[in-house]
Amino acid sequence: MKTPLPLYLIILLLPFIGFSQNSTILPQGVYKTYDDFINKKATKLNKPFIIKNKFGSAIYILKDSLQSKVKDNYFAVVQNDSILIRVNALQERFKNNKKVFFASKDFDYNLALFNNDSKIYLEQGNVSKSWKYIRVGYGYFKGIIFDFDTSNFNIFMKYKDIQSYLTSINRLDLLEYITEKKVLDITEIRKSMIKYFGVKL
Repeated sequence: MKTPLPLYLIILLLPFIGFSQNSTILPQGVYKTYDDFINKKATKLNKPFIIKNKFGSAIYILKDSLQSKVKDNYFAVVQNDSILIRVNALQERFKNNKKVFFASKDFDYNLALFNNDSKIYLEQGNVSKSWKYIRVGYGYFKGIIFDFDTSNFNIFMKYKDIQSYLTSINRLDLLEYITEKKVLDITEIRKSMIKYFGVKL
């Protein structure tokens, strides 16, 4: 069994690769609420945001034209080929799952890796309960998919989660990339999603 990495290492060592996206799934602009997001109701901006990556991690922040951090509780932002979802807003979608906890600040965003006409895929670091309370612990990146057809976010915590989801979309063939084990390998999940979304590397 693989030894888990400390959170600071897993953030730094994640093979976070930027892929070109087709963001036509959503109109450009900000989505102030989850309802705006699922209904594809964007508020247009006069000036684009400056999108900054935080030290090579999977976390992004937004700045305005004066380089000031944007401190608005948007659910999501779509700009050019980037789809960003605020991490704490994403956490709220999994509030009934006590094993899901994202160590993030209030205005941190997650950049979606892939999307098609109905689904968005992203990855987020999920940490142990100890990190929530004493800031010491371990974490693993988890695959998350949003489906506009069902208006649901699905997080792949265990093998049965990805198995159930791929069954629901009639793509059990993609399980050949994923090994059934206690801790899912995010690189294996990503391989299956690359195949599903037809991403050209």
